[in-house]
Amino acid sequence: MFNVLLVDDEPWVLEGLKTMVNWNRYGFQICGEALSAPEALRLIEELRPELVMTDIHMPVLNGLELIERSNRMLRKPPKFVVLSGYDDFGYAHEAMRQRVTEYLLKPIDDEEIEDMLSKLSSVIRDEHAAELTSRKRHQIAANYMMNLLLQGGDRTDVTEQACKALNIQPEEKLQCVLVRGVLMQEHLVEQLRYQFPEFICCFQDNRGEMAAVLRYDPSNQEELLEAANRLQHELSRAGEEAAIITISVGAQGMHALGERYRHAELSQPIR
Repeated sequence: MFNVLLVDDEPWVLEGLKTMVNWNRYGFQICGEALSAPEALRLIEELRPELVMTDIHMPVLNGLELIERSNRMLRKPPKFVVLSGYDDFGYAHEAMRQRVTEYLLKPIDDEEIEDMLSKLSSVIRDEHAAELTSRKRHQIAANYMMNLLLQGGDRTDVTEQACKALNIQPEEKLQCVLVRGVLMQEHLVEQLRYQFPEFICCFQDNRGEMAAVLRYDPSNQEELLEAANRLQHELSRAGEEAAIITISVGAQGMHALGERYRHAELSQPIR
């Protein structure tokens, strides 16, 4: 099931959207509701829905401002469907500029919204399948290159290939997050991507432990610790109480990956 968030400052509109559509029939489930754009922004970050249906006219922030902020803040923002009571070219033009998926006029026609959901479900499913295939290929390449770099020695050719594949500069400052003792590796990969905004890639070492490579920013180390604590909490909730998370210091250049990895191994675990 794909998650959908409903946003409107009128409670009766939210209730109508919930009851007028057989969401499950089209592969969707309602994961949350918001009566304002600030509340919606918080829920989008927390719940990561695939689809958001939002009104335009709301206090504090309007629907288009909600979309603009989500697109700017999130690595992978949801798809947005705008609901408007105004057939206004200016709003429609701005919605197109913000890459809104659909622009529907109130009152909403049952058949129109069901046709839209059917199409969107297929689009999202195809995008997820393509992304999964791409991630698997990326993961295989990252595992191979990162483990060669862990061995040390002169790996100039591998360093250059890794930088090109990961789209990073050769002398960029990086650091490692090492996670040991986790059984559900696929779940862990998704959590690493989600929890760490500076995430570049992750890989398994020759013992089967998982590590993430992050861009190093000395100004956000407190946020990094908070993200690691959230990850520890999520892993515990998933039954991975034995998980141990350690973080290396930052160092310059992909060639120093082995040094950062060994520092992470010796660092104090996150508690």
